[in-house]
Amino acid sequence: MSTTQTTPLPDHMHLTRVHGITKNSDTEFVLEMTLLNFFRSHLLDRNGDRITKLENLTQTKVTFPEGPESKNIAQITGPSEAAVTDAAAKLGEQVALIADSLPCTHFVNVPLSVCPTYIERTSSFADALFEKYKTAKGMDKSIMFPPFLHHFTLFQFRVFSDEQEVEARIAFDEVQEQAKAIVGEYGLVIHARGLKSMQGNHAKSNVIYIDVEDSDGTDTLQKLAVLYRNVFLAHGISLERDRNPGGPIVLHATFINTKHRRDPTTGKMKRGVPLDATAILSEHEETDFGEWVLPVVHCSRLKNCDAFLAPIVIPPGTPARIMQVENYFKCISECVLPS
Repeated sequence: MSTTQTTPLPDHMHLTRVHGITKNSDTEFVLEMTLLNFFRSHLLDRNGDRITKLENLTQTKVTFPEGPESKNIAQITGPSEAAVTDAAAKLGEQVALIADSLPCTHFVNVPLSVCPTYIERTSSFADALFEKYKTAKGMDKSIMFPPFLHHFTLFQFRVFSDEQEVEARIAFDEVQEQAKAIVGEYGLVIHARGLKSMQGNHAKSNVIYIDVEDSDGTDTLQKLAVLYRNVFLAHGISLERDRNPGGPIVLHATFINTKHRRDPTTGKMKRGVPLDATAILSEHEETDFGEWVLPVVHCSRLKNCDAFLAPIVIPPGTPARIMQVENYFKCISECVLPS
């Protein structure tokens, strides 16, 4: 029996990694690889059809050893080194496809919640708007996103282990000085103006947002988004699909989102009911929400991944701007900008 180290296969977003191949005989080779335990259930769904097809295609056998020390390990046994290497590559491709189909877990954002005056002004506006349009088809208080959580999302991404979250934090922190240089000595100054809909049919709107632009016309937010996207890609982090390939990122602060709709009686989520925002958008297409100096960029974790990632421990003395509401998202790292 001998063990050989092979040329590393492509690292599928740090989700799989080949450790080596053991030769038990001339006709039996065993490849061992890291495969995050999170993906086992996805690979073994539908009675293991994914794995069975891969085994039949490559003439190999894929097993997942039991026990806490082996929870992130997969073993591939086959008749040749080429066969197990091919199976490992195909298994990595399957994992990458699964990852790309899953909801995002984190996002890089510029919070507006650090501006108390913005919260006060927008809260008053939201209350008045609801009072005026509460009889509009699809209107409900639950779909209005609280102003103290308003932010501009630069992009979303996915991590599936504590190690990957650490890697994301490293990527985010790596370009802090570059982010500060992009912003410049006068800080990140934005102008929030106008309500817009993500949907072309305003009578069936699901997302209403506050539009934003750089006050000095330098596309600073776009440049920050590109900077962070590039460094995350370089670190192998799985990003959300580009919604506007080759074009600018649609930066916005969500004001209404119907996916947050709850049944007033049971409190349960009640999605699939759009809002007729025709009159709202007509009246507030140019409403001015003010000019603001935004002092930080955040890398934040969404609530949907708390079940499989370690709890975030916020040290004593942490600035209040990081203490975001637990039911939505939590900051894991921040870049303090010049202001």
